Amino acid sequence: WGENGASWIAAFFGCILRGVVPVPIDVAGSDSFAHRVAQEIDPKLVTGSREQLKSFPGGLAFEDFSSLPQNTSAMIEDLCESDPVQIVFTSGTTAEPKGIVHTHGNILASLRPIEQEMQKYLKYERIFHPLRFLHTLPLSHVFGQFMGIWIPALLAAEVHFESRLIPGDLIETIRKERISVLVAIPRVLEILQTFL
Repeated sequence: WGENGASWIAAFFGCILRGVVPVPIDVAGSDSFAHRVAQEIDPKLVTGSREQLKSFPGGLAFEDFSSLPQNTSAMIEDLCESDPVQIVFTSGTTAEPKGIVHTHGNILASLRPIEQEMQKYLKYERIFHPLRFLHTLPLSHVFGQFMGIWIPALLAAEVHFESRLIPGDLIETIRKERISVLVAIPRVLEILQTFL
């Protein structure tokens, strides 16, 4: 439960590689929602940004990751596509959020056709390599994960995370970092449109 960035991704992949099922929560989520999720899933560890963990004493803050001992233990060898990757709490648009189990197969079912189609165009991507994504969505959401973790990896792309939706800062980052792809929802595009 924390800000998008390298520590979030390290925690996410660390869980997956060890067979632990992560349950990502939107950084903007309320304490009451986070506690309701924790009550439902009974987590063994809560990790995230220090700010979010104020209401979870004993949680492991992203900011403390650098002081953790190095662990070189092996990945799970008998992993199956039917094994869970994560539990995502989602409500659609109107209902109370419910935990939905995503398996490796669920993710691969979306990624395989994209990767296959992508092969036709990779010769053109070389001209612009590396592609640079400016990511403004929560990694706790499936689309945010696809555009911040899974798709960039297929392209060996860079990902720059920005959670503050300040139009001038977004434009400056796009120019300064030579961003190729803005990962956003219509609300962000509307904010940028009013700025320009």
